[in-house]
Formats: sequence, structure tokens, C-alpha cells
Amino acid sequence: NNNNNNDDEDSKEQTEQKQQHQQSSTSNHHQFDTNWKNKNMAITNNNRCVTMKGYYEGSIFLNNTISSGHHQYKFRIVQKAGYSMHIGLWRCSTDGTASEPPINTFFTNGMDQGYGYQITHGYKSRISDGKYRDKYGVIVDEGDIIMMDINFDEQSLIFYINNKSLGISHKIIKDDYRPAIYIYKYFNEAAIVEIVD
Repeated sequence: NNNNNNDDEDSKEQTEQKQQHQQSSTSNHHQFDTNWKNKNMAITNNNRCVTMKGYYEGSIFLNNTISSGHHQYKFRIVQKAGYSMHIGLWRCSTDGTASEPPINTFFTNGMDQGYGYQITHGYKSRISDGKYRDKYGVIVDEGDIIMMDINFDEQSLIFYINNKSLGISHKIIKDDYRPAIYIYKYFNEAAIVEIVD
């Protein structure tokens, strides 16, 4: 009986350690990067909520780089008071050369700089210049949850609104990326609800 009790205690301890490890490893991916953000953005709620202050524009990036596998990120729109807001992926390097994060403009700005969904107007970014001219998806409302689904094996990027698929927005190039948000104008606030790696 004592052996059984010891085995149960060991098993329980291992389970708790595993859960703690999963929570700690996941929690790092649930945050915005405090160094990679526009200076007019305020981060709160354990680095999981961002607010743009004043009439400015800029981008902010999550703190993990992805380049393979299947990833899903969820964002809740808490307050939609600005002119434009994009969610997507910024390409960290081009032709093997590391790039500086574009914190003062939209993260897809330029050729092959990433992929984005303009959730305030219902457009997606173009590969040629990163601008938003192609219709895609819907216009989101406050309280909506946007999920970004990245599959490097299928080289696909799909967005969901409240669990409803909007279809493939882009076929992605295999490279290093950072999930990113761009906000233009003021008092836009986006809170990360869930990130699954």
C-alpha cells in the first residue's frame, strides 16, 4: 500500500510539474514584445493588451518568432475607436537578411514583408507592396474574436471571425515571422485572448 501511495504521489507531482511547465512555456507566447512596439502604444494586463494613445499609427509584435509547424492566435477587439487596424504576420528577414521591425508604419509595408488582414475595412494585404487593396473577410465589431491560423506545411494563412472561417487569405512563403498588430488613429485596444502553438 505504501508503494502504491508513493507511486500516486510521484505521478501527481509529475503531472503538476508538467502542467506548470506547459503554463510557463505557453505564457511567454501570450504576450506582446515590450521592445518591439510603437512608442505611443501602452501595454497592460501582463503584456497581453495594447492601447494606442493619441492620433498616431504604429505596429506591435508578439514575442515569439515562428517558421514551421501549425500555429493559431486569437485576438479580441475590446475597443474599436480608430481608423484602421490590421492583424497578421511580419516577415522578419528577406533573402536571409534580418530586418528592423517597422514599428512606425504598417508591418506589411513594402514588397514581400508579410501578410495582413485589415479588420476595420475588410481587405487583405498585397504581396507587391503590402498595401490593402484586395477585398477579404468582413468588418469586425467590438467584442469579436479574430483567430489567425498559420500552417507552414500547407503554406496557408486563414483568418476566422468568431470561429467562422473567412477562407485562405494568403499562400505564405516559408521564412521567419512574428505575429503583429497595426493600429492607426487612437484608442484602439486589442487584447490577446488565446494563443495555441
